Amino acid sequence: EKPGRFISRPSVLSALSIGAFRPHGLEEIPLADLVAELGEQVTRTIDGDLNRPVAMLTAQAHTLDAIFNRLAYRAASNLAEYPEATELYLKLALRAQGQCRATLETLSAVKNPPVVFAKQANISHGHQQVNNGTAVPHAGESENAPNKLLEAEDGQWMDARAPGTASSADPAMEAVGEVNRPKKRGGQGKD
Repeated sequence: EKPGRFISRPSVLSALSIGAFRPHGLEEIPLADLVAELGEQVTRTIDGDLNRPVAMLTAQAHTLDAIFNRLAYRAASNLAEYPEATELYLKLALRAQGQCRATLETLSAVKNPPVVFAKQANISHGHQQVNNGTAVPHAGESENAPNKLLEAEDGQWMDARAPGTASSADPAMEAVGEVNRPKKRGGQGKD
């Protein structure tokens, strides 16, 4: 196997990371054995055996819960004398709690995958399209609800457009002239 392909395998990269973080006393485990074991676990997961990922997520959720509880305890023990330390411990505790929740959500999704209801569109040869699962509204029914934002409270439609100039088609609808405007306009600044 080419070196570039070998080093880019997920099992090799993971083995290198695990090797960097392994506890003292376990340095004697050969890297090749770890790569082989990770490769077998990857193959089992690809084949549909999710027992190891479920066990891993469960153990991680318990670990994160332990971290949360330890940090929350440390925050409480510093409350009287060191409020800055209390705040730091609480922030870290809540991060661990959030990660625990996210891990449990992931575990739930793995154990109970969401059901997806997809609408299917069949396109035939030519200009015909058949949509399966779409309902056609009956006569008198509207697919679009009226936009409530366009109505004032008394049921009158609001006109948010800028005032335009009067057209020659209806001169009676001209804008109010300068003569009819009040001299003092409330809420618009000083004269």
